[in-house]
Amino acid sequence: MKARQGTGAPTEVAVARHDDQLRQLRRDLVEQLWTGMRLIALIGVPVSLSRYFITGWTSVYSVHVGVGLFTLIVAACRRWLPFDVLAIAFLCLLWTVGLPGVVAFGLSASSIWWLVLSSFVASTLYSVRVGVYLALATGLVMGIVGLGFITGSLTPPMDVSRYHAEPTAWMTLLLVTGAFAFLLLKTLGSHQRAVYQLLGRVRVQRDEVRDLYDHAPCGYQSLDAQGRIVKVNLTALRWLGYTENGLLGRAFADVLTAESQLLFSPAFSDFVMGGDTLDLELDLRRKDGSSIPVLLSASALRDSDGRFRMSRATMFDISDRRQLENELRRLARTDALTGLSNRHHFYAEATREIARARRRTLPLSVLLLDADHFKRINDRHGHAAGDQVLQALSGTLREVLREVDLPARLGGEEFAVLLPEVDIEDALAVGERLRDAIEQQQLVLESGATVRFTVSVGVSSLGAADPHIDELLRRADTALYEAKRQGRNRVIAERPP
Repeated sequence: MKARQGTGAPTEVAVARHDDQLRQLRRDLVEQLWTGMRLIALIGVPVSLSRYFITGWTSVYSVHVGVGLFTLIVAACRRWLPFDVLAIAFLCLLWTVGLPGVVAFGLSASSIWWLVLSSFVASTLYSVRVGVYLALATGLVMGIVGLGFITGSLTPPMDVSRYHAEPTAWMTLLLVTGAFAFLLLKTLGSHQRAVYQLLGRVRVQRDEVRDLYDHAPCGYQSLDAQGRIVKVNLTALRWLGYTENGLLGRAFADVLTAESQLLFSPAFSDFVMGGDTLDLELDLRRKDGSSIPVLLSASALRDSDGRFRMSRATMFDISDRRQLENELRRLARTDALTGLSNRHHFYAEATREIARARRRTLPLSVLLLDADHFKRINDRHGHAAGDQVLQALSGTLREVLREVDLPARLGGEEFAVLLPEVDIEDALAVGERLRDAIEQQQLVLESGATVRFTVSVGVSSLGAADPHIDELLRRADTALYEAKRQGRNRVIAERPP
């Protein structure tokens, strides 16, 4: 994953889509408003022209005709004009129609509603703040006009009483104003319904996205540049045993084990400075002190200048994988029948212990054990009984030996024991304890028969000239052969030259 500039995530795509839909709704609204104004112009222009033949021509009629023609031209070209041009032109049109009427007829003129409605339209097309600014401008204009009428500096340019006495005049005003109010409210109502429906869909989708985020099978989280948790989903909270309030604002390193903190801190610093991705295998520390292994994959969210804003990370619980890996490692070093170390693991550990013994000048000894007359047991009782004997022998090794000692099955009925920091005399004593414990055993087979068996033990210890473990095993094998030759069920040592 690459560093992103804030796009591409499902929630961001949904937000962008909803923003586009809102913009389209506003565009549709302003086009519908111009369509309504075109219908009003088609009524108003002929009526105003007809006034010439009834009462004679006045400047107000000139304004009406000019505004009507302007409306028809803009309405015809509305699909090719930008939204802002259409919106501003419509607001100017409302003022062009309303302001002359207020000046001509005073504050009691119905034209004042065109100015008031311009504020409502502006808040719908843009924002409440724009509507408030336009409402303040409307109040200022009405205050100036009203002051002019009060002081006598402003007088109506036409005889208001004569105008009101003519039915055609106020009928025209009623028709045009009523048609405008009806179309405007109808259009705005349709727009509001569409907006509410869109917001309803947005809320549903938001809840769906939030539900997917919170209940995803993986953990989600976001960190700021200081490594503090700024967002986390419910899955991660359940893993860790915290509440959201108990985790937000805390350093992510606080919920890591000590080993994972050493791994995470430098990697996150490099990630913030310029890295695109962060992929780490970490151990989370739960609130109860237990841990959970996770695979963390993060991408950086940066601003347009490349500065780090936050990380967006997923965490996958890899407990099953970790358990499988541990089991595979165990199987790779363990004998399947007895559960002791196998030959490969024994050799690897012996090599390390020899190196440690030489560095610290410590003694090291090896026991080599072989079950006496094992073939006779197999022939008489079967191979299943032979397996039981080997398992019983392994159990005795575990019981008698120390935790630091390493028993292993080298193959067949042959076993070896690595004794760190034990000299040959003490190794002889360990071998004797093992021999005696095994001799005292009385094994009841699955068939019900009772079997007793013994072992012969060869002992050797690390010499100054021994290059590796093979030399110790060679001497222990020589001692074991001698124990067999002397009648079995005994411990013999072969000292280094």
